[in-house]
Amino acid sequence: MSASGGSKGKKRPKSYYVQAAKKFREAKFTLGVDMKGFLLTCNNREKECVREGYNLLNEYADKIYGPEKVSNEEDSGSDEEDIDKALQNEVESLKKTAPSERRFQAVKSGANNCIFIRTTIDDPVYLVHSILKDANESKKLKARFILRMLPVDGTCRASMDDIKGLAKKVLESLLGETNPGFSFCMVTKIRNNNQVSSKVLIPALAELIMSMNCKNSIDLGDPEVVVIVEVVRTICCMSAVRDYFKFKKFNLHGVVAQKEIDSRLGESGCAGLQLLATTVRKQSLLS
Repeated sequence: MSASGGSKGKKRPKSYYVQAAKKFREAKFTLGVDMKGFLLTCNNREKECVREGYNLLNEYADKIYGPEKVSNEEDSGSDEEDIDKALQNEVESLKKTAPSERRFQAVKSGANNCIFIRTTIDDPVYLVHSILKDANESKKLKARFILRMLPVDGTCRASMDDIKGLAKKVLESLLGETNPGFSFCMVTKIRNNNQVSSKVLIPALAELIMSMNCKNSIDLGDPEVVVIVEVVRTICCMSAVRDYFKFKKFNLHGVVAQKEIDSRLGESGCAGLQLLATTVRKQSLLS
């Protein structure tokens, strides 16, 4: 009857530590809570979209913030002869020490044609606005595969309580009581989620924004501020932006194409303009 302590010192199988380390690594590269970044939409060319996103974001981030400084950390080798202990130590070290993050890092969003690029930059809204402003003025299309580029100022779980809490934090600087009050509207998009409804989400957030500052007002025609709410599976992404409709709903193709239409209007009259306008409408529908 000495089996009382037979299983007490039993080691876990090697596969346990391998899977634990794998899950932890995958979690770092999956859209989650408390993230800032950028939502990019595309039309099936996701790899090309990611590459363009990196190039475009790095180009303007280098101009605004300077070149990125990356610290190369050397992996400390383990002298453990027991592979079980070595794997266990690796899992524990991964949990305790946060890796040095790159300025921009693509993570899995869980939705097709929707790319999320996480960032360590404090103000992703300003960076996207700078890109769109330059595109609007220069008439140069710098992205072939990216359709829309939406800044994300914060993320949370896709539940009403968490979304309201995120809204208070994200919208305070622009729509809080310390501001003179702005007209606003909301734009929502829900992907791969059946638990959140726009019919419930929009009125609840509108009421919250009005309570944050009684001078705020709803304007569906020409708002000064647009609150972007994107729900992707179990995560809600949110930001507040200006010039949303001026920059064609933050559609990179739409901004440049509208400039092209305006420039051709005086040259060719109505001839050939119908085809160009149809192309712009198709690009907007794809987003």
